[in-house]
Amino acid sequence: MQDAQAALEQALALHQAGDATGAETLYAAILADAPGQANALHLSGLLHFQQGRFAEAAARWEALTVVCATEPQAWFLLADARRALGDRGGEADAYRCALDVDHGNVAAWLALAGAETARGHATAAIGAYEQALVLDPAQADAEAGLAAVLCSAGRIADAVAAAERAVAIDAERAPAWFVLGGALKAEGRLDDALAALQRSVALEPRFAPAQLNLANLYGALNREVEAEAALRAALALDPGLKEATSNLAFLLIGADRVVEAQALCEAALKRDPGHDEARWALTLALLRQGDYARGWPLYAQCEWDGPAKARFAAQLAAPMWAGEPLDGRTLLVCASEGLGDAIQFSRFLEPLAERGARPILACDRKLAGLLQNVPGAVAVVDRDEPLPPYDLWVEQMSLPWLLGTTLDTIPTPRGVAADPARVEAWRARLPAGRKVGLVWSGNPAHPNDARRSLTTAEIAPLISVPGWTAVSLQVGPRSGEITALFGLADHAAALGDFEETAALVECLDLVIAVDTAVAHLAGTLGKPVWVMLSATAEWRWLAGRKDTPWYPTLRVFRQAKLGDWSDVLGEIAGLLAAAPTESKAA
Repeated sequence: MQDAQAALEQALALHQAGDATGAETLYAAILADAPGQANALHLSGLLHFQQGRFAEAAARWEALTVVCATEPQAWFLLADARRALGDRGGEADAYRCALDVDHGNVAAWLALAGAETARGHATAAIGAYEQALVLDPAQADAEAGLAAVLCSAGRIADAVAAAERAVAIDAERAPAWFVLGGALKAEGRLDDALAALQRSVALEPRFAPAQLNLANLYGALNREVEAEAALRAALALDPGLKEATSNLAFLLIGADRVVEAQALCEAALKRDPGHDEARWALTLALLRQGDYARGWPLYAQCEWDGPAKARFAAQLAAPMWAGEPLDGRTLLVCASEGLGDAIQFSRFLEPLAERGARPILACDRKLAGLLQNVPGAVAVVDRDEPLPPYDLWVEQMSLPWLLGTTLDTIPTPRGVAADPARVEAWRARLPAGRKVGLVWSGNPAHPNDARRSLTTAEIAPLISVPGWTAVSLQVGPRSGEITALFGLADHAAALGDFEETAALVECLDLVIAVDTAVAHLAGTLGKPVWVMLSATAEWRWLAGRKDTPWYPTLRVFRQAKLGDWSDVLGEIAGLLAAAPTESKAA
C-alpha cells in the first residue's frame, strides 16, 4: 500500500471530515500491513468508540496497550472502553496498569477511585482517594469524592471532615458543598446541612441532584413549601429524575393534594412504566381518595413486589391464592406488616370463611391470643413458629383487593374482646371516675415515627383536664417519662401482650392515641377513640375526613401544619373539658 504515514494522514482527514467508512477502511488497511502501528490502533479505536462500537474499540485499545505498555494514556483509553461496556472491574484493572507504569499519576488514582466507587468497592475507593491526596493534598475533588464514599460506608464523622477539607481548599466548588451537605445531614446536623446545600445550589443552580437533596432536607425540617419548590426546580432541570417525581408525589399526598399527586404519578408511569416509586405513590393517592377499585390491586402488586415477597417466598411452599374458589381448602393468611395492620385486617377472615375457606391467621405472637376468637378463623398461630398444614396462602393486605372491598363494603370488626378476669383486675387498680387512655408515641424504629409521634412533654394539655383521669397506655422506651414529668403510673411493664392492653382499654371511657396499633385495638373493641394524625397521615385515614369507615367509634384530629401539634392538642383538650359528666366522649 502507499506510504504508511501518508495513509494515516488521509485516514485522519476522512475521520475528521465525518467519512467514517472511508477512515475505517484505511485504518484497517494500515493495521493489516502493520498490526502494531500505534497511531492507527489509537485512531481506529477512537472511531469505533465514537460510533458506540465499544467492544471493537476495546479490542483496538487493548492491542495498543501491548505496543505502548509504558504509556499511561493507552491504559486510560482501554479503561474508557471497558467503562462504556459496563465492565467496571476491567476499567479499574486498566487504571491499575497505568499506575504500575506511573505510580505518581494523580489522575489515575482519582480515576481508579471513581471506578471502585461505581462497583461498590468502598475500601478500595477510599484507599485510592487517600493515595491521590498524599500525592496532591490540594485536590478538592479528591476530598469531596473521599467524603462521599466515607459517607456511604457509614463513616460519617470522617466524611464530614473530608468534605470540610474540600470546601476549605476551594469554597467555590459546588460539588464539595453538595457532599458536605449530605454528610452533615447524615450526622444529624440539619441546619448546617441546609446551609451547605443552599451554598451548593447557589454556586450551581442547574445541578438537579443538589436541588433534590435540598428538597429532601427541607422535608426533614418540615418546611414543605420550600421542599416543593426545590423538587419542582429539580424536575425542571431533569424531568427524568425519578426520586424527585416520587418525592413530590408523596409530598402532595401528605398535603391532601391527592388529585395533583395522582396526575403526576400517572404521567410519570406513562413515560416509564417501571417507575416503582411512582406506582407506589399512585397507590397511596388512590387509596387516600377512597378509590379502592383501582387502589387495592396496585397495593397488592406493590406489596408483593416488595418486602412481602422477600419475607414469605422462601418459606411458603403452597400456591398463593389469587381469588379462585376456595371450596373448603385451608388458607394461610399471613399478617406480614405491622401490628395495627394485623388488627385492622383481621376482619376479613369472616368473609373468607363465607367463601368456603378454612382461614388460619399467622400473625405476631403478641396478637395471637387477642385475635383467636375473630369470626371465620379456624386457628390463629405465631407466624415465627412452624406452620400447620395449609393448601393455599395469601398476604393479609391483599384481602381487600381479592374480596372486592369498597368503602361501602368494609366489614365491621367483630370477635375481639378483652378477657373478663383481666378487666376486673385492672378495674381494681384504677381510680373511679372518667378515665382517658393516652398513647403519644409509636415505635421509634418506624420510618415515619418522628412525624406521627409526640414527645411526652407535648401531651401536657391532656394530663389534667378537669373531670378526667389520664391513664398511660404507652409502651416502649418513652413510657417511663410519664412518671417523671407528670407523676402518672407507667403501666408498660404490665402490658406484655395485646390481651392485657385490651383489658386495660376496656376499663376506660376514651382512648386518645397517635397512629399506632392501640388505636386499631380500641376501634376494634368498639371503644371511643380519638386519633391524633400528622399532616402526612397514612392512606387508611382517607382525605379530608374526621371519621373513618373502618371504625364507627373512631374520630380523627389532623395537624393543620406539619410538625405542629398545638392545634390538635388544643381542640382535644377543649372537647374533653366540655364533655358532660355522663358522656362517653364518642
